[in-house]
Amino acid sequence: MSSIATSAAAPGGRMGAAASGLRKVLKYGAIVLVVLWFVGSCYFTVGPNERAYVTQFGRVSNPAAGPLQPGLHFKIPFITSVDTLSVSIDVVDIGNIEAFTKDAQRITVHVTVTTQIPDSAVYHLLYDVGRAGNVDLEKNYQTIIADRLRTVIGRHDINEIAGADRQQIIDEVRLVLSHDLTDLFGIKVDSVQSALVGMPPSYAAAIESAMQARTQRQAAEQNQARAQIEAGTAKVKAAGEADARIEQARGESQSQLLRATAEAQATRLKGQAEADASLALAKALETNANLVALRTAERWNGQLPQNIYAGAPIPFLQIPGQGVAPAAK
Repeated sequence: MSSIATSAAAPGGRMGAAASGLRKVLKYGAIVLVVLWFVGSCYFTVGPNERAYVTQFGRVSNPAAGPLQPGLHFKIPFITSVDTLSVSIDVVDIGNIEAFTKDAQRITVHVTVTTQIPDSAVYHLLYDVGRAGNVDLEKNYQTIIADRLRTVIGRHDINEIAGADRQQIIDEVRLVLSHDLTDLFGIKVDSVQSALVGMPPSYAAAIESAMQARTQRQAAEQNQARAQIEAGTAKVKAAGEADARIEQARGESQSQLLRATAEAQATRLKGQAEADASLALAKALETNANLVALRTAERWNGQLPQNIYAGAPIPFLQIPGQGVAPAAK
């Protein structure tokens, strides 16, 4: 009987021992898990595109030190918690926004804004604006972006928006958004992309009018440039012709002066020669009576006088009783 009882009790003993061992394993395993969880709760990591603040009983620990940078950090379990915020470059698709231009034309603009959060704005965005990360932030400033876009578009007419001034208007939107988002949230606006997805029926007419105006302006500028070139050419040509006429007049004047001087000199010399000849002839006539007769003979035409009066001399005829008067001494 005792042997039968012992054999019956042995399986139960083995089962009890197995159950006891299992309970020990579970107990120690639970302790290990608790220890691992506790150890794991003592540190945390901040990603490369994240910034974080540690809070203790709901208050930020040392906010003046700035947000925690990427890496491994420690905390006190059950006492401190961590709030993180993504600061990577974010492309925010605002979607289609309807706006009215200055001349009451309704257009639809699809807007995408590229933003970045600097470290100086992390605290303000986490605790003054929203606590749900970038989702809350986008909801907060999407309304601001849509309002500022409508305000800028309302300052311009359809010709400016659809024409060559479009890039200038986009730059104006970027400046306004950059100023207001930085002032309100501390967000930095890197770029603004916009596309006209809905235009009024007058869009095609506005585009054509803008293109015609630009073509006319370019043609006017080309005509003005060509007129300036032609005016400069005419001015140079006129100056050259004037210089040539001046030189020609100067040459003619000098030629006339030389000719007049030569003629005056010739006249003077001729008069001097005639005067000298007359003086010499007069002296010769005074000293030589025969020379007088010779000069008279040279001037006689060979005709005798028709009427001869008594006592009148007859040229070149010697009449007895008359003679040629002796020359004066």
